Amino acid sequence: MKHLFRFRCGVWGLCALLLSVSLQVGYAQKDLLAPPEDKPARGMSYPALSPDGKAICFTYLGDLWRVPSEGGTATRLTVHEGLDTLARWSPDGKWIAFSSMRNGNMDVFLIPSQGGSTRQVTFHSANDWVNDWSPDGTKLLFYSNRDTHAFALYSIDLKT
Repeated sequence: MKHLFRFRCGVWGLCALLLSVSLQVGYAQKDLLAPPEDKPARGMSYPALSPDGKAICFTYLGDLWRVPSEGGTATRLTVHEGLDTLARWSPDGKWIAFSSMRNGNMDVFLIPSQGGSTRQVTFHSANDWVNDWSPDGTKLLFYSNRDTHAFALYSIDLKT
């Protein structure tokens, strides 16, 4: 019986050693600096078509991305640990308004449609959710529960 027990331990030990060696070889063959392979993204949400129909802005993994409407490689517009969502293009296509949870609650922000620095538009402790632009692009419409227990619509003049 002693020899059988030693043999079993030896087989399990040999299996563990071979598995360890094969895993180490597998890791050694992988190039960690190589760019990831292209594959379709899943889980995108809240798409917004640009006014000229040539680009789409969408939320993916909590950030805003832009992609040509005919397809192609998406470009990340925002990089932040807070959720950036609900993109809305300005009528002239130069700006994208969005809601973001960067300060503990949802506020409205702006970003140039080609990317760049964000600008915070609302500064209230209640959640502010962007809804749309005025036709002339000077006001933003958003809804919030800042003064009521239910949601109400508000507008903010971007020129003042």
